[in-house]
Amino acid sequence: MGWNHTERINFLRGMIIGYDDGYNRACTEAESITGEKQKEGSLAQDLYDACVKRHLRFLTSLEDYEKVMTSFYSKYPEDRDLPLDRFVLMLSAPEHKTPEQIHQWLAEMTHQTL
Repeated sequence: MGWNHTERINFLRGMIIGYDDGYNRACTEAESITGEKQKEGSLAQDLYDACVKRHLRFLTSLEDYEKVMTSFYSKYPEDRDLPLDRFVLMLSAPEHKTPEQIHQWLAEMTHQTL
């Protein structure tokens, strides 16, 4: 990868903060479109709860993500067209794929399109 350690960490920090912020805003917006106040058992509460349950969980540190990301793109240079944000999302819960599973998935996707 052409980025140094600090640049990779900064990308990951921005990506995760942006993802969390966008997701939280989307859940709040889903709740607000019902026109109801959030109260137990309301449609607004149900929408918000369902949205929050689908939120990805980033289960490891930025340093761990950075190491896995660097290793993945070094080990599988043919997979460099996979956007970094998609790679990190695939590593995270609920998908929680391993780097090897991601590589296999990409290989299958490439094979299907040929």
